[in-house]
Amino acid sequence: SIVTWLQKTAKFGLVSARLTTEECWLARRLLGGAVGSPNLDVKPRAGPADGFLVMADRNPNTAGALLAGISPREGGFGLDGFRAAAGAGRVKWAILVGEDLDDRPEDLAALSKVPFVGVIGARASETLGKAVAFVPGGTWAEKDGTLVNGDGRLQRTRALVRLPGEARTESRILLDLLARLGAPDVPAADASPAALFRAMAADLPALAGLTLANGFRREEYRQA
Repeated sequence: SIVTWLQKTAKFGLVSARLTTEECWLARRLLGGAVGSPNLDVKPRAGPADGFLVMADRNPNTAGALLAGISPREGGFGLDGFRAAAGAGRVKWAILVGEDLDDRPEDLAALSKVPFVGVIGARASETLGKAVAFVPGGTWAEKDGTLVNGDGRLQRTRALVRLPGEARTESRILLDLLARLGAPDVPAADASPAALFRAMAADLPALAGLTLANGFRREEYRQA
């Protein structure tokens, strides 16, 4: 079956720390769980900090991605090890969720050596030219969810505009893929933001007992 083939094949997942915490959690369940890849990572973005509002970490949800489990597992490799693994022919497929490698030319060249590259995202990129399969996602202004900010506080984000046509957010795409692969305890593809958060909170001990109502009004969550 396709699931068995995926589980036996070396693979790499790169998940954007610009996505919501829910999207990162679903990506980890798909890539790290349903298809069993230990090779997961986020792409760092750094710049000068101003000591006031602008932080050196330019990814808005690095803490949320790590909380959701986007990092190499035991025996796996991350983005720093991807280039060597792909160059040696060890990586047979790579999935990029909301991310690109346009600013990392050596890694982008290594991506060309991967037989199957899939991209889920909302923007055109040079990376997209390497993809065998592409599923359009949503921008930050088109989705609901949560982030964990630089102070470790959980924050709510809300959609400002509707998605065009039949476009879907990354969360709905990932939910659909999880259901197709037979993953257990998967929320419905049309789950509300509150239902999706409850499912995530039930799986992540740091968020246990929180909902979209009590997790923000009383600021009950803060990651150390």
